[in-house]
Amino acid sequence: MDYQRLNLLYQKYCTNSLNPEEFEEFIQLIEDVDEEYLLSLSAENIENDSDRDFAHDNVFNRIANQIDDLEKQKKDLFNRKTRTLYYKAAASIAVLFVFSYFLYTYHDKYKDNHETEEVYKLISNNNSPTITNDNSNIEFADGKTLDLDFLPNDSIYYKGISIVRAGENDLIINKEAGLVDFDMHTFHMFAAKKGSTLKLTLPDNSIVQLNSGSSIKISSSYGINNRNVMLKGEGYFEVAHNKQIPFVVEVKDAKINVLGTNFNLSGYDQDNHVKATLISGSIAVNTISDKTVIKPGQQAIVNNQSTIHINNNVNLAQILAWREGVFRFQDESIEFIMSELSKWYNINDVQISNSIKDKFTGSIKRTKQLKDVLNALEEVSDLQFVIEEGRVMVTK
Repeated sequence: MDYQRLNLLYQKYCTNSLNPEEFEEFIQLIEDVDEEYLLSLSAENIENDSDRDFAHDNVFNRIANQIDDLEKQKKDLFNRKTRTLYYKAAASIAVLFVFSYFLYTYHDKYKDNHETEEVYKLISNNNSPTITNDNSNIEFADGKTLDLDFLPNDSIYYKGISIVRAGENDLIINKEAGLVDFDMHTFHMFAAKKGSTLKLTLPDNSIVQLNSGSSIKISSSYGINNRNVMLKGEGYFEVAHNKQIPFVVEVKDAKINVLGTNFNLSGYDQDNHVKATLISGSIAVNTISDKTVIKPGQQAIVNNQSTIHINNNVNLAQILAWREGVFRFQDESIEFIMSELSKWYNINDVQISNSIKDKFTGSIKRTKQLKDVLNALEEVSDLQFVIEEGRVMVTK
């Protein structure tokens, strides 16, 4: 018996990464292994007999369904006798997967000291000072990180915080009542990868949608005695009303105080300003040298000197176009357009001829490739674009 191979296939099964051939091999190995060995892998993770019986039925159904899928793929290769053998094998290994089943379904029984090997394999130490936004990522308050692109299940539980995947780029974040496993002054960070957005539902049911290449840090004590977050990039906020605990967003040198409202907030590192655009309710914008309260339809612009300017002529359709999956420009320069494209596409550098004074108006879907967007600009102008190793050169 190749126990090392069996353990490897078991780990791959727990992460839903077995292909049909490996699943077949896994079943064959299970048939030959001693039953006591199987029980020794899982029995210590099961609290009592009632839990074991309940989980056994559910896990058996899960494995049986996989066997049915495998049979559909290889129906010409398996006869009725083989099928019976597989179901027998599935019944014998059901107990083996009880713990992985409980990890994602009955986590509250194990929330204190039962983080599993599967979870720790997904969560790793991060030695770099910040997470890159090439992938949608999470950095927990203890410095460990998680790449959402490789999360094989719909939810994960880690030291008092739960993350449920409600969609491809849609996460629901919850905290266990009364449980804070991190220092009160630490933060969890969530980052949207370039070329996509990330929607977060926070523990108080406030919603944040992050634009491409943006990230938000959420206090590890969020909702207990504060609702403090820190934004880099751009986000759209739908804040749940809570008069007792105001919602506070820090972005660059500005601080936004909210009770309950909807607003868009932009403060990318490459921009020399912060723009807070109010959709409904009211927000207070504060800096070290200035402060103001804006009304719906107004935009507060904070410059590098921390001075606040109010814009009453706001084009909401253009500001919120990113949430609709489009670029929308109104009489904009090529410098501005290339800056916006750089936030969505992997553009490392842009070189623009000084003689270009053209202005552009129009919209284009963000699902298009960069070369298609630039071709569209060429068709309505006499500009030429050359893409070379992440650098875009614009000439006339």
